[in-house]
Amino acid sequence: MVSLATAAVGDVINANIYIIARVGADPRVEQLAIVVIDAHEELLKALTVRNGVANGYQMALARRDTARQQFEALLVAFGLTAAAKYAGRTAEEYLRLLPKAPSSFAALSERDLPQAANELSARILDPKTDPDLAKAGAPVVAAAKAYLVAADVLRKSELALADEQKAVQKAKLACIEGQSKLRGLLTAAFPRQSKLLASFFPPTKKKAKVVEASLEPKAPEDQPSQS
Repeated sequence: MVSLATAAVGDVINANIYIIARVGADPRVEQLAIVVIDAHEELLKALTVRNGVANGYQMALARRDTARQQFEALLVAFGLTAAAKYAGRTAEEYLRLLPKAPSSFAALSERDLPQAANELSARILDPKTDPDLAKAGAPVVAAAKAYLVAADVLRKSELALADEQKAVQKAKLACIEGQSKLRGLLTAAFPRQSKLLASFFPPTKKKAKVVEASLEPKAPEDQPSQS
């Protein structure tokens, strides 16, 4: 039976399939398989939902990264326009608009970039900004907004994925508890028949490795074994 502390979801599913088939094939106890069947089906449902949310998360991540890349590219181009307007990057007007080098935004973490993007947009939209630069900066403001929206969608997707992962873990534990309950029922049905009882459950990984090793051809003694 799968260990509660170390079981991976895949291990639990494989154990469920074996147990359901093995117990279901024995007419003396086939009705007991339902103890694991119900929990197994709930785990599969939870996995299906989790996988769907995980796919959505990956799409949200790609959209966020695309939006960030577009924002950063437009910002660098805007910086060149502003530098040309003020004949360099040391003019007071330029530094008011872009106190940080546009290229430095690429190094900001996802925690810090949203605030920096909001502050930049506010400076571009400030009435004090030169009208020509305000017009040139409009695509940057739009790209910043698109990035912020994408980042928020990703954040919500992360939370949803975390919730579904918890649901999968809960369903996994229910399966393991079902396996434990089934073992108790089988023990009562077949008292003092340890070998028969063990046969209803898949072998442990350690035993499985021994079986696999015994089936492998032995390497010649004068050559190292290829593992």
